[in-house]
Amino acid sequence: MTALRSAAGDGVDVAELYWGTTSAFVAHTKQNEIAGRLKQACFEYYGWNPPESEVRSWRNSLKALSNAIELGGLDDHGLLLEYQLPLTSKRLDAMITGHDRQGRSAAVIVEFKQWSEDVAPSRVEDMVTVRYGSGRRETLHPSAQVGQYRQYLADAHETFHEGSVDLRACSYLHDFTHDDQSELLSPRHANVLGLYPLFAGDRVTELVGFLDDHLGDGRGIGVLRGVREGRYRPHKKLLDHTAAMIRGEPSYVLLDEQQVVFKSILAKVAELAANGSAVHHATGSAAFTNTVRKRVGTRAAGMFKFFNSYLNAEDDTLDVLVCDEAQELTDEQQEALLPTISSAPTGNPQFLLTGTPPAPESGADVFRRTRTAAIEDSSAGRLAWHEWSVDDEYGAEKFDADDQRVWAATNPALGGRLNPEVI
Repeated sequence: MTALRSAAGDGVDVAELYWGTTSAFVAHTKQNEIAGRLKQACFEYYGWNPPESEVRSWRNSLKALSNAIELGGLDDHGLLLEYQLPLTSKRLDAMITGHDRQGRSAAVIVEFKQWSEDVAPSRVEDMVTVRYGSGRRETLHPSAQVGQYRQYLADAHETFHEGSVDLRACSYLHDFTHDDQSELLSPRHANVLGLYPLFAGDRVTELVGFLDDHLGDGRGIGVLRGVREGRYRPHKKLLDHTAAMIRGEPSYVLLDEQQVVFKSILAKVAELAANGSAVHHATGSAAFTNTVRKRVGTRAAGMFKFFNSYLNAEDDTLDVLVCDEAQELTDEQQEALLPTISSAPTGNPQFLLTGTPPAPESGADVFRRTRTAAIEDSSAGRLAWHEWSVDDEYGAEKFDADDQRVWAATNPALGGRLNPEVI
């Protein structure tokens, strides 16, 4: 059947353009309905029609998957198509669920590519160069890409924590003819290929064997239900990894005052993660967020996002949300952010705003209103405000910028992480 969101009230609230049994999927594919079903679901959820090129890709790739499923007799399994990874804009092409031959619950992610032989090397690890329009571009090797999706779900979706559902991943290049000399199968990609195998269109029996090895005992609908109803919750191993990455990696080259902010924020996120809190850091600054992501690495990067990342986020998934550069936070963005911590898993939701005074012409009033409420409203309850600014004693219009008392009043890190020479 076609679905738009997970059914459970407290489950992962994400888009999934199709879910159901593999037998129903094969029937819909044979009737040439499957691409149309995904197109309609896409419009109903996102409000726009996918480009015709994407619809053609769905039709071609899903026909190839249907053939493999039918060839392997995998007719007692669950299937998700275009499943959105929690708190991201990324979507899995397909996930098949079932049990392995030992009776353990299992799932396999399948990433499709319609590439053929026109793939060249890249100078970057785990990357290849492919033709794109009239030019070429570098992109992740399919095995590296699907491996990242698998790692993200293992880290962030409670159904896959601790191996309660064994999660595997592979890529299926149904238009590619197996060639040992191809860059796709180059020895330099041996590591990711060993973990997340790539199957060519003329080796469909190998794909079927892989699926049978991990899902051969069928009974996949119950496992599928667990995936759809499971909660987003960062695994303790991911939180420990993030804390270790933040504390152990050398700093990127930033200006002195930027380095102070950078270290302070990362230290707080590391502390919260180490204590087991489901924490995210969000900002409107692409430069800052991308720098942080480079530092903490691919696995932990998902905990550092942009304000706009939460416009379609699920509720009640985080304990702590740190919004940096909050003077740029808009009402629409805050409206999307707050439900993620409305019922924090630990029972102690915290929404932290850090920033500088907004520009007079700024239309983002959240930070300004929060300050006013904290200072003027004695009934603000759990709201706390800490501010370092020029005191009335000096006069906002008359203070002496060379007065070191002013420096101390407006820079709490002075004498610690912030050197006076910077000021």
